[in-house]
Amino acid sequence: MSSNTDPDTMSLDELRTEIKEIDREIVEQIARRTYVADTIAQVKQRQNLPTVDEKQEQQVMSRAGENARQFDVDANLVKAVFRLLIELNKIEQNEFTQTEGQHDDSDFEWEYHQLVARPHCGQPGSDPPQHPPLSRL
Repeated sequence: MSSNTDPDTMSLDELRTEIKEIDREIVEQIARRTYVADTIAQVKQRQNLPTVDEKQEQQVMSRAGENARQFDVDANLVKAVFRLLIELNKIEQNEFTQTEGQHDDSDFEWEYHQLVARPHCGQPGSDPPQHPPLSRL
């Protein structure tokens, strides 16, 4: 990834290539975050803890705002993105608790595969994309 995104030294195509790489990294981090959140759901279930933890959600939102200010990004925008991520993780956690028992409880690869392969389901002739091993996440 280029560290210099000066419009005077980079062409439009180079800048778009930079955005393309950043977008891929964002999606990779979302997949990583979702995998960890799914693992948290499993731990919560084993420990008989509630899925929703409002105190933790508040800490995440506060941290998101602090990070936004640190990088001079609109805090409301960043918090909106994190609110969406939290809500999507809740949906994933609820799906896990409803489908638990339909697969081996220790099979974390199953949840990861379901997460990343889901968009490809039902598309004729499409195989799920290859993803890095979970140990890299």
